[in-house]
Amino acid sequence: MRAFFVKGMDLASSQLFYHALAHMGTGAVIICWTKERYISIGLHQDAGHELDMAACARAGLPVFRREVGGGTVFLDPQQVFYQVVVPKDDPTMPCDHGEAFKTVTAPVIEVLSRFGVHAQVRPASDLQVGLDKPATARKISGNAGGDIGKCRVIVGNVLLDFQAARFIEALPGPPVHKTAVADCLDRDITSMRRETGRSMGPEEVAGLLMDAFSSKFELGTGWEPSIPADVAEDMERLRTRYLEPAWTLGGRKRTVPDHHDVKVREGVHVVSRGESTLELREGRVARIWAGGDEAWEGKALDKALIDGMMAATGGRSKGIENTLTSISREARF
Repeated sequence: MRAFFVKGMDLASSQLFYHALAHMGTGAVIICWTKERYISIGLHQDAGHELDMAACARAGLPVFRREVGGGTVFLDPQQVFYQVVVPKDDPTMPCDHGEAFKTVTAPVIEVLSRFGVHAQVRPASDLQVGLDKPATARKISGNAGGDIGKCRVIVGNVLLDFQAARFIEALPGPPVHKTAVADCLDRDITSMRRETGRSMGPEEVAGLLMDAFSSKFELGTGWEPSIPADVAEDMERLRTRYLEPAWTLGGRKRTVPDHHDVKVREGVHVVSRGESTLELREGRVARIWAGGDEAWEGKALDKALIDGMMAATGGRSKGIENTLTSISREARF
């Protein structure tokens, strides 16, 4: 496998690089970061439903639809990316996605532990801190995977710091939905700065990631500091596909859901339908807003609202009516 360490990439290069290597069938590990702020959506997501595209334009946030799965993520210079590309016939990578994810993130967990940040795998795609208490665990790394061309690809990040304001601006839905998402992001997303109490640059973390990945994978003669000419040529060819609006909006579904669902981390979702919003936490309804107001203790829960939110959650939270009753007894509402 080849190894690349590329500093301060532009938006397109930070995504097209691993796409090009995968289409070429070239195994590689990339450690890099971007010098721009942008939003990336998963292969199967509908950009027009997941995002307010006009708000993205006003905020100067480009949108890139990647050819691997996962959800909507905000990417900026305060994150270090690791991107692993493995030919499908490579026997060193487990066939099972969950096991492959553990293989790729093992070096990341090792590096985080050197800073006293003890993260664990939270299936399907998170590294979380504080998993001994799942309800209050915090995500420090999000990951996504899938097949591109001749290869399997797993990509992820380490959050050095996290500022959610611009991401919130880009979300569709009523103000209460954005308020709920912002609150959950503040509680459920963490960073190296938050966990260690100090700021750190990307090179500090990237250097340790390079050492850890070198120990885990059979890499080539050394870390290449730039994009090779042959790969750059293929990236230019892919640019005409991946940066076109037709591709960005190509995940549009025939039937657009009548609700918005933001996965903050594994185990926490914010679901909104109309003026009503639920925070789902570890399979339970943690908070509910009705008509724009948070429903606190003693406030009646309208059955039509409950029925509507049951439909909006697609049955993901079983026994939602009983859960609401239980939570109200605990003086949450």
